[in-house]
Amino acid sequence: MTLPNQKSIFRNLGFKRFLLMLFIGLQVFSVAIYLAVSRQQLEINVAKTLENTAVLLASQYQSFNELMGLQLQLLATKNGQGHIDQPSLQRALEKDWLDAVFIIDKTGKIVSHASLIPLNRVLSADILSGMSFEKHPIFQGLKQQNAEQQLVFWRKAKNTNDALLFHQSVKGPQGEYLGSIVGMLSSRTMDRIFQKNVANGLTLSDHEAFVIYNSSEKTLLYLYGAGMNATLGDKYALQGTTASPFSEAVKYYHSPIDGQRRLGAFKSLQQGHWTLLMSVQPKEYLLGWWIQVVISMVTLSLMALMQWLLLNSFHRNQMQRDRLAHDSLHDPLTQLPNRRHFDQWAEAVPLVRQNAICSHLLCWR
Repeated sequence: MTLPNQKSIFRNLGFKRFLLMLFIGLQVFSVAIYLAVSRQQLEINVAKTLENTAVLLASQYQSFNELMGLQLQLLATKNGQGHIDQPSLQRALEKDWLDAVFIIDKTGKIVSHASLIPLNRVLSADILSGMSFEKHPIFQGLKQQNAEQQLVFWRKAKNTNDALLFHQSVKGPQGEYLGSIVGMLSSRTMDRIFQKNVANGLTLSDHEAFVIYNSSEKTLLYLYGAGMNATLGDKYALQGTTASPFSEAVKYYHSPIDGQRRLGAFKSLQQGHWTLLMSVQPKEYLLGWWIQVVISMVTLSLMALMQWLLLNSFHRNQMQRDRLAHDSLHDPLTQLPNRRHFDQWAEAVPLVRQNAICSHLLCWR
Protein backbone atom coordinates (compact mmCIF):
# COMPACT_ATOMS: atom_id res chain seq x y z
CA MET A 1 0.00 0.00 0.00
CA THR A 2 1.27 3.43 -0.93
CA LEU A 3 1.53 5.87 1.92
CA PRO A 4 0.28 9.41 1.40
CA ASN A 5 3.68 10.91 2.15
CA GLN A 6 5.26 8.84 -0.63
CA LYS A 7 3.51 10.97 -3.24
CA SER A 8 6.11 13.73 -2.65
CA ILE A 9 8.92 13.61 -5.22
CA PHE A 10 11.49 14.36 -2.53
CA ARG A 11 10.48 11.17 -0.72
CA ASN A 12 10.97 9.07 -3.85
CA LEU A 13 14.02 6.80 -3.57
CA GLY A 14 14.77 6.94 -7.29
CA PHE A 15 14.82 10.74 -7.26
CA LYS A 16 17.09 10.77 -4.22
CA ARG A 17 19.48 8.37 -5.95
CA PHE A 18 19.46 10.57 -9.03
CA LEU A 19 20.41 13.60 -6.94
CA LEU A 20 23.13 11.58 -5.21
CA MET A 21 24.59 10.48 -8.56
CA LEU A 22 24.71 14.11 -9.67
CA PHE A 23 26.51 15.04 -6.45
CA ILE A 24 28.99 12.17 -6.84
CA GLY A 25 29.58 13.20 -10.46
CA LEU A 26 30.30 16.75 -9.29
CA GLN A 27 32.81 15.40 -6.78
CA VAL A 28 34.55 13.29 -9.45
CA PHE A 29 34.63 16.23 -11.86
CA SER A 30 36.13 18.53 -9.21
CA VAL A 31 38.84 16.01 -8.30
CA ALA A 32 39.60 15.41 -12.00
CA ILE A 33 40.02 19.16 -12.57
CA TYR A 34 42.31 19.41 -9.54
CA LEU A 35 44.46 16.47 -10.71
CA ALA A 36 44.71 17.86 -14.24
CA VAL A 37 45.76 21.30 -12.98
CA SER A 38 48.25 19.81 -10.51
CA ARG A 39 49.80 17.65 -13.25
CA GLN A 40 50.14 20.59 -15.61
CA GLN A 41 51.73 22.70 -12.88
CA LEU A 42 54.07 19.83 -12.02
CA GLU A 43 55.17 19.44 -15.64
CA ILE A 44 55.67 23.20 -15.98
CA ASN A 45 57.95 23.19 -12.92
CA VAL A 46 59.89 20.18 -14.25
CA ALA A 47 60.28 21.82 -17.66
CA LYS A 48 61.57 25.02 -16.05
CA THR A 49 64.03 23.03 -13.93
CA LEU A 50 65.31 21.11 -16.95
CA GLU A 51 65.66 24.26 -19.01
CA ASN A 52 67.45 26.17 -16.23
CA THR A 53 69.79 23.22 -15.65
CA ALA A 54 70.55 22.98 -19.36
CA VAL A 55 71.30 26.72 -19.50
CA LEU A 56 73.56 26.39 -16.45
CA LEU A 57 75.51 23.46 -17.91
CA ALA A 58 75.77 25.12 -21.31
CA SER A 59 77.10 28.27 -19.65
CA GLN A 60 79.62 26.20 -17.71
CA TYR A 61 80.66 24.42 -20.91
CA GLN A 62 81.07 27.75 -22.69
CA SER A 63 83.20 29.06 -19.83
CA PHE A 64 85.48 26.02 -20.00
CA ASN A 65 85.66 26.44 -23.76
CA GLU A 66 86.71 30.07 -23.48
CA LEU A 67 89.18 29.43 -20.65
CA MET A 68 90.78 26.55 -22.52
CA GLY A 69 90.99 28.69 -25.65
CA LEU A 70 92.64 31.59 -23.80
CA GLN A 71 95.12 29.24 -22.13
CA LEU A 72 96.11 27.67 -25.43
CA GLN A 73 96.29 31.08 -27.14
CA LEU A 74 98.77 32.16 -24.49
CA LEU A 75 100.83 29.02 -25.08
CA ALA A 76 100.63 29.53 -28.84
CA THR A 77 101.89 33.09 -28.47
CA LYS A 78 104.80 31.95 -26.31
CA ASN A 79 105.54 29.12 -28.73
CA GLY A 80 105.59 31.52 -31.67
CA GLN A 81 108.03 33.72 -29.80
CA GLY A 82 110.14 30.72 -28.81
CA HIS A 83 109.55 31.34 -25.10
CA ILE A 84 107.61 28.19 -24.24
CA ASP A 85 109.25 25.58 -22.02
CA GLN A 86 108.27 22.55 -19.96
CA PRO A 87 107.50 24.54 -16.77
CA SER A 88 105.07 26.67 -18.81
CA LEU A 89 103.25 23.54 -19.92
CA GLN A 90 103.10 22.23 -16.36
CA ARG A 91 101.69 25.51 -15.09
CA ALA A 92 98.97 25.33 -17.75
CA LEU A 93 97.83 22.03 -16.25
CA GLU A 94 97.18 23.60 -12.86
CA LYS A 95 93.74 24.63 -14.11
CA ASP A 96 90.72 22.33 -13.89
CA TRP A 97 90.01 22.48 -17.60
CA LEU A 98 93.23 20.84 -18.88
CA ASP A 99 94.55 17.30 -18.37
CA ALA A 100 97.18 17.28 -21.10
CA VAL A 101 98.92 19.73 -23.44
CA PHE A 102 100.78 18.87 -26.64
CA ILE A 103 102.98 21.05 -28.85
CA ILE A 104 102.80 19.77 -32.42
CA ASP A 105 104.86 20.87 -35.39
CA LYS A 106 103.41 21.40 -38.84
CA THR A 107 103.90 17.73 -39.76
CA GLY A 108 101.92 16.54 -36.76
CA LYS A 109 104.85 15.32 -34.69
CA ILE A 110 104.64 15.89 -30.93
CA VAL A 111 107.50 18.21 -30.03
CA SER A 112 106.72 18.58 -26.34
CA HIS A 113 103.96 17.63 -23.97
CA ALA A 114 102.82 17.63 -20.36
CA SER A 115 100.08 15.48 -18.89
CA LEU A 116 98.34 14.78 -15.59
CA ILE A 117 96.91 11.48 -16.82
CA PRO A 118 98.46 8.42 -18.46
CA LEU A 119 98.74 9.13 -22.17
CA ASN A 120 97.52 5.64 -23.07
CA ARG A 121 94.13 6.66 -21.66
CA VAL A 122 93.56 9.19 -24.44
CA LEU A 123 96.09 8.30 -27.16
CA SER A 124 96.15 5.16 -29.25
CA ALA A 125 99.16 2.87 -29.52
CA ASP A 126 99.89 4.13 -33.07
CA ILE A 127 100.18 7.73 -31.88
CA LEU A 128 102.27 6.80 -28.86
CA SER A 129 104.66 4.64 -30.86
CA GLY A 130 105.52 7.44 -33.28
CA MET A 131 104.61 10.36 -30.97
CA SER A 132 102.80 11.89 -33.92
CA PHE A 133 99.23 12.92 -34.83
CA GLU A 134 100.08 13.06 -38.52
CA LYS A 135 98.00 10.05 -39.63
CA HIS A 136 95.06 10.53 -37.30
CA PRO A 137 91.83 11.41 -39.19
CA ILE A 138 90.79 14.11 -36.72
CA PHE A 139 94.13 15.92 -36.97
CA GLN A 140 94.10 15.63 -40.76
CA GLY A 141 90.60 17.11 -40.83
CA LEU A 142 91.60 20.01 -38.56
CA LYS A 143 94.62 20.71 -40.74
CA GLN A 144 92.53 20.70 -43.92
CA GLN A 145 89.97 23.06 -42.39
CA ASN A 146 92.79 25.45 -41.51
CA ALA A 147 90.77 26.44 -38.46
CA GLU A 148 92.53 28.67 -35.96
CA GLN A 149 90.53 27.24 -33.07
CA GLN A 150 88.46 24.09 -33.02
CA LEU A 151 86.84 22.01 -30.28
CA VAL A 152 86.19 18.32 -30.94
CA PHE A 153 85.55 15.14 -29.01
CA TRP A 154 88.67 13.05 -29.34
CA ARG A 155 88.34 9.38 -30.17
CA LYS A 156 91.18 7.18 -28.99
CA ALA A 157 89.74 4.32 -31.03
CA LYS A 158 86.61 3.59 -33.02
CA ASN A 159 83.34 4.07 -31.13
CA THR A 160 85.00 5.77 -28.17
CA ASN A 161 85.24 9.35 -26.98
CA ASP A 162 87.90 9.65 -24.34
CA ALA A 163 88.53 13.39 -24.15
CA LEU A 164 87.49 16.85 -25.18
CA LEU A 165 90.18 18.21 -27.51
CA PHE A 166 90.85 21.89 -28.16
CA HIS A 167 93.03 22.64 -31.19
CA GLN A 168 94.85 25.99 -31.45
CA SER A 169 96.84 26.76 -34.59
CA VAL A 170 100.22 28.51 -34.34
CA LYS A 171 100.89 30.96 -37.16
CA GLY A 172 104.08 32.72 -38.16
CA PRO A 173 104.56 36.45 -38.81
CA GLN A 174 103.35 35.99 -42.39
CA GLY A 175 100.39 33.85 -41.34
CA GLU A 176 102.07 30.60 -42.31
CA TYR A 177 101.14 27.47 -40.38
CA LEU A 178 103.87 26.49 -37.93
CA GLY A 179 102.10 23.87 -35.85
CA SER A 180 99.45 23.49 -33.19
CA ILE A 181 98.85 23.55 -29.48
CA VAL A 182 96.46 20.80 -28.42
CA GLY A 183 94.76 20.67 -25.03
CA MET A 184 92.81 17.68 -23.77
CA LEU A 185 90.21 17.26 -21.05
CA SER A 186 89.51 13.58 -20.33
CA SER A 187 85.98 12.24 -19.96
CA ARG A 188 86.78 11.14 -16.40
CA THR A 189 87.77 14.70 -15.49
CA MET A 190 84.56 15.91 -17.10
CA ASP A 191 82.70 13.50 -14.82
CA ARG A 192 84.53 14.90 -11.79
CA ILE A 193 83.68 18.46 -12.85
CA PHE A 194 80.03 17.49 -13.17
CA GLN A 195 80.17 15.75 -9.79
CA LYS A 196 81.25 19.07 -8.27
CA ASN A 197 77.92 20.44 -9.45
CA VAL A 198 76.24 17.45 -7.82
CA ALA A 199 78.09 18.20 -4.58
CA ASN A 200 76.82 21.79 -4.79
CA GLY A 201 73.22 20.63 -4.98
CA LEU A 202 72.66 19.64 -8.62
CA THR A 203 71.41 16.09 -8.21
CA LEU A 204 70.43 13.59 -10.88
CA SER A 205 68.05 10.74 -10.19
CA ASP A 206 68.19 7.31 -11.79
CA HIS A 207 65.92 8.50 -14.60
CA GLU A 208 67.67 11.79 -15.42
CA ALA A 209 70.44 12.14 -18.00
CA PHE A 210 72.89 14.79 -19.19
CA VAL A 211 73.80 14.21 -22.83
CA ILE A 212 75.92 15.97 -25.45
CA TYR A 213 75.53 14.72 -28.98
CA ASN A 214 76.69 15.78 -32.42
CA SER A 215 73.64 17.11 -34.23
CA SER A 216 75.38 16.99 -37.61
CA GLU A 217 76.77 13.46 -37.41
CA LYS A 218 73.99 12.13 -35.11
CA THR A 219 76.53 10.60 -32.72
CA LEU A 220 76.68 10.43 -28.94
CA LEU A 221 79.54 12.47 -27.50
CA TYR A 222 78.99 12.45 -23.74
CA LEU A 223 76.57 10.82 -21.31
CA TYR A 224 76.17 11.24 -17.57
CA GLY A 225 73.51 9.81 -15.31
CA ALA A 226 70.28 7.91 -15.92
CA GLY A 227 72.00 4.62 -15.10
CA MET A 228 72.30 4.03 -18.85
CA ASN A 229 75.23 2.37 -20.53
CA ALA A 230 75.95 3.55 -24.06
CA THR A 231 79.00 3.47 -26.27
CA LEU A 232 80.22 6.97 -26.93
CA GLY A 233 80.40 7.57 -30.65
CA ASP A 234 77.30 5.48 -31.39
CA LYS A 235 74.53 6.90 -33.52
CA TYR A 236 72.17 9.05 -31.49
CA ALA A 237 69.25 9.89 -33.75
CA LEU A 238 66.36 11.25 -31.72
CA GLN A 239 63.00 9.75 -32.64
CA GLY A 240 59.46 10.97 -32.20
CA THR A 241 60.46 14.47 -31.16
CA THR A 242 57.34 16.50 -30.36
CA ALA A 243 56.98 20.02 -29.04
CA SER A 244 55.74 20.55 -25.50
CA PRO A 245 53.37 23.32 -24.37
CA PHE A 246 55.87 24.49 -21.76
CA SER A 247 58.75 25.99 -23.75
CA GLU A 248 60.27 25.95 -27.23
CA ALA A 249 63.48 24.47 -25.83
CA VAL A 250 61.67 21.65 -23.99
CA LYS A 251 60.43 18.71 -26.06
CA TYR A 252 59.26 15.13 -25.76
CA TYR A 253 61.31 12.49 -27.57
CA HIS A 254 62.11 8.78 -27.64
CA SER A 255 65.63 8.08 -26.44
CA PRO A 256 67.61 5.74 -28.72
CA ILE A 257 69.64 4.62 -25.69
CA ASP A 258 66.95 3.16 -23.44
CA GLY A 259 63.99 3.38 -25.83
CA GLN A 260 61.96 5.36 -23.28
CA ARG A 261 59.88 8.46 -23.88
CA ARG A 262 61.60 11.38 -22.17
CA LEU A 263 61.09 15.09 -21.56
CA GLY A 264 64.23 17.06 -22.37
CA ALA A 265 65.58 20.59 -22.57
CA PHE A 266 67.70 21.22 -25.68
CA LYS A 267 70.55 23.74 -25.83
CA SER A 268 72.69 24.35 -28.93
CA LEU A 269 76.49 24.34 -28.70
CA GLN A 270 79.28 24.96 -31.20
CA GLN A 271 77.15 27.09 -33.53
CA GLY A 272 74.44 24.45 -33.59
CA HIS A 273 76.71 21.50 -34.47
CA TRP A 274 76.36 20.02 -30.99
CA THR A 275 73.35 19.79 -28.73
CA LEU A 276 73.32 19.65 -24.95
CA LEU A 277 70.33 17.72 -23.65
CA MET A 278 69.05 17.49 -20.09
CA SER A 279 66.23 14.96 -19.88
CA VAL A 280 64.08 12.93 -17.50
CA GLN A 281 61.56 10.13 -17.85
CA PRO A 282 57.98 11.23 -17.10
CA LYS A 283 57.53 8.32 -14.69
CA GLU A 284 60.19 9.94 -12.50
CA TYR A 285 58.23 13.10 -11.75
CA LEU A 286 54.74 11.64 -12.30
CA LEU A 287 55.13 8.84 -9.74
CA GLY A 288 53.81 10.97 -6.88
CA TRP A 289 51.02 12.28 -9.10
CA TRP A 290 49.90 8.76 -10.04
CA ILE A 291 49.92 7.80 -6.35
CA GLN A 292 47.69 10.82 -5.74
CA VAL A 293 45.37 9.65 -8.55
CA VAL A 294 45.07 6.17 -7.04
CA ILE A 295 44.42 7.56 -3.55
CA SER A 296 41.79 9.95 -4.97
CA MET A 297 40.04 7.12 -6.85
CA VAL A 298 39.97 4.88 -3.79
CA THR A 299 38.77 7.75 -1.58
CA LEU A 300 36.03 8.77 -4.02
CA SER A 301 34.88 5.15 -4.36
CA LEU A 302 34.65 4.73 -0.59
CA MET A 303 32.87 8.07 -0.20
CA ALA A 304 30.39 7.20 -2.96
CA LEU A 305 29.69 3.81 -1.38
CA MET A 306 29.24 5.39 2.05
CA GLN A 307 26.91 8.08 0.66
CA TRP A 308 24.88 5.44 -1.20
CA LEU A 309 24.50 3.33 1.94
CA LEU A 310 23.61 6.37 4.05
CA LEU A 311 20.98 7.44 1.52
CA ASN A 312 19.36 4.00 1.60
CA SER A 313 19.51 3.95 5.40
CA PHE A 314 17.95 7.42 5.70
CA HIS A 315 15.25 6.51 3.21
CA ARG A 316 14.50 3.27 5.05
CA ASN A 317 14.24 5.12 8.37
CA GLN A 318 11.94 7.70 6.79
CA MET A 319 9.73 4.95 5.43
CA GLN A 320 9.57 3.33 8.85
CA ARG A 321 8.56 6.63 10.47
CA ASP A 322 5.87 7.16 7.84
CA ARG A 323 4.61 3.62 8.39
CA LEU A 324 4.45 4.09 12.15
CA ALA A 325 2.62 7.39 11.75
CA HIS A 326 0.15 5.77 9.35
CA ASP A 327 -0.42 2.72 11.55
CA SER A 328 -1.08 4.91 14.58
CA LEU A 329 -4.05 6.51 12.78
CA HIS A 330 -5.55 3.39 11.14
CA ASP A 331 -6.95 0.09 12.25
CA PRO A 332 -4.35 -2.67 11.73
CA LEU A 333 -6.96 -5.11 10.37
CA THR A 334 -9.25 -3.00 8.21
CA GLN A 335 -6.81 -0.14 7.54
CA LEU A 336 -9.74 2.20 8.17
CA PRO A 337 -9.26 5.44 10.13
CA ASN A 338 -9.42 4.80 13.85
CA ARG A 339 -10.73 6.99 16.69
CA ARG A 340 -7.39 8.76 17.05
CA HIS A 341 -7.56 9.75 13.43
CA PHE A 342 -11.04 11.23 13.91
CA ASP A 343 -9.98 12.97 17.13
CA GLN A 344 -7.13 14.68 15.29
CA TRP A 345 -9.52 15.56 12.49
CA ALA A 346 -12.03 16.99 14.96
CA GLU A 347 -9.32 19.08 16.61
CA ALA A 348 -8.16 20.35 13.25
CA VAL A 349 -11.58 21.42 11.91
CA PRO A 350 -12.07 24.37 14.31
CA LEU A 351 -8.58 25.58 13.55
CA VAL A 352 -9.27 25.43 9.85
CA ARG A 353 -12.54 27.34 10.24
CA GLN A 354 -10.89 29.93 12.46
CA ASN A 355 -8.13 30.47 9.91
CA ALA A 356 -10.71 30.75 7.15
CA ILE A 357 -12.71 33.43 9.10
CA CYS A 358 -9.53 35.40 9.81
CA SER A 359 -8.58 35.27 6.19
CA HIS A 360 -12.08 36.45 5.18
CA LEU A 361 -11.96 39.40 7.62
CA LEU A 362 -8.54 40.43 6.35
CA CYS A 363 -9.80 40.35 2.79
CA TRP A 364 -12.97 42.37 3.74
CA ARG A 365 -10.86 45.08 5.34
